[in-house]
Amino acid sequence: MSATQALSIFIHGRGVPEEQHVEWALDGATVRTLLDDLLTRLGLKPLPADASVRFDATFVGSLDVSLRQVLVGAGLRPDPTREIAVALVFAPTPALGPAPVFAPAPAPRPAPPSAPPASMARPSGPAPVSIHRPDDVYPPFPPLVSSGVQTPRPGESRLNSVRRATVEYFSRMTPQKVFPLKVTLAPWSMDRKLGPDVARVVSEEFTVDPSKWIEIEPVLPGCTVYPAKQSVPGGSVLSEVRFSVVAQVKGEVPGTVYLRNGERQRLVRLKITVAEPRRAAWTAAAGLVLPYATTVMKREHLDFESQLGAGFPLYTRALRWLLHTVGPTELAAALLVGAAALWLTTRPRRATADEDLDAPLYAT
Repeated sequence: MSATQALSIFIHGRGVPEEQHVEWALDGATVRTLLDDLLTRLGLKPLPADASVRFDATFVGSLDVSLRQVLVGAGLRPDPTREIAVALVFAPTPALGPAPVFAPAPAPRPAPPSAPPASMARPSGPAPVSIHRPDDVYPPFPPLVSSGVQTPRPGESRLNSVRRATVEYFSRMTPQKVFPLKVTLAPWSMDRKLGPDVARVVSEEFTVDPSKWIEIEPVLPGCTVYPAKQSVPGGSVLSEVRFSVVAQVKGEVPGTVYLRNGERQRLVRLKITVAEPRRAAWTAAAGLVLPYATTVMKREHLDFESQLGAGFPLYTRALRWLLHTVGPTELAAALLVGAAALWLTTRPRRATADEDLDAPLYAT
């Protein structure tokens, strides 16, 4: 396989302009790795080096997730509402060796006004073999956690050694509620529409060892993260893991996502605010009730100004009744009982080592 080759990507279909036909320069090892990665995701067997493969238009639906990520990495933004047909052809050429080409789907397309460059010409050699994926033969698609590319090959390109970490999480959380946190590793950054209060942090490019696993561990002080850590193959072109976060504290939480690949480590910083929405509800309720309450107190001469002019007769009678009814000893005893009850209900629990070991895993 030659060291440098050209990969031409053609997209056409209803509502897709001609300007979306682009060329993407890649080396042969990169394209081969990418093709093996897509086949592994689809549950197909790896192909021999001299194999000729064709994905026709009927195969596009099955390639929707992984192939669209590849197109986004190539600078394209395919609209999911459009009918897009994509064909992938992998066949040898006499000039460049086995050159991969994204060619248009079987639908006819008008010829260009000038001859296409050599890199975009349809490769010669054995006729491509059409491969379909019947649902009754192959199992359902595996999740995007592992792509199956595990062992690097000679001449492996940046696609297998360079990664960007994209972390998507809720920047504002509520205590004791479950919120998702998603980490995506790919040679490119993810570009998806985010919902309200969802933040995205993209790390700088970093180098990974494809032969070793990448350990992903979010550390959020004062929060419970489940699972605590996950691992993905270092050679996976596209990996995605999800975590569940439950905040136990309030205020600012400086979070960090640790990415470990052998002796290498990368940090991604997060900023999270944990707030109790009940405070806003109580503030809104007070804003509605207090104006009417002050009006009623003025009408009944119970407000501070009315009592000041009359010498505070109401407040004086209430205080005199309290002092005559409850003596100093009873008042001190009531305050001590209240303080003891408050301390017993809010004190931290101290357990022995044996109790900690014997405690159930999901103790409440």
